Amino acid sequence: MTEFPQRSEYELAWRAAVDLRRSLLSGGRLPTLRATPIRVPDDDVPHAHLLLQYSRWYATTVGHSRSSTLAFGSPAFIAGSIAASVIGNNLAKNRAEAQAAAQWRDFQPAQVVLTGRRCLITAAGQWLTFDHERVMEVIPMLNEGSLVLTFSAAEPLRLTGPWASWLTVALVHLIFGTAQLGDRPDMALFGAGAQKTLWPG
Repeated sequence: MTEFPQRSEYELAWRAAVDLRRSLLSGGRLPTLRATPIRVPDDDVPHAHLLLQYSRWYATTVGHSRSSTLAFGSPAFIAGSIAASVIGNNLAKNRAEAQAAAQWRDFQPAQVVLTGRRCLITAAGQWLTFDHERVMEVIPMLNEGSLVLTFSAAEPLRLTGPWASWLTVALVHLIFGTAQLGDRPDMALFGAGAQKTLWPG
């Protein structure tokens, strides 16, 4: 079994993920919830209600203002003032470009309701729907305590927190099928012999 420096929610969630993978590979089923914080369609089945950190990966537009310099004095003073203005404008441009580049944004705590057909996630005060059929990849990032979902026509979604490990196993099972829990190399990381360095302790 994976060892941790101290008992924590990460440890509990990791053990639950390892046990879930083992159970599903042995023919078991995902647990079901009798109650959820939101309405789930009658043709769907709720499996989990988790609290995780939400973020999205995308680029944006960040403007920057250019300053101009009007200097009076000696030629050396004027040249120095112009050089300082150019440097300042370049720094502002570089800062704006860095802020606009694709990166993880919109960090916020989120409720996640996993069902047989979708993930329902709170963000910016509303419930967002991410249908399993639109997911292209489920990428475990164990060293960050995260999982990343990519889509065919939407920005990548990252969910971070102790229960991201359990959710990864459940999503691979629901989206790609039980066999993938045993066949995918990254799913072997959820075996009982995985090293503790793969997960934040």
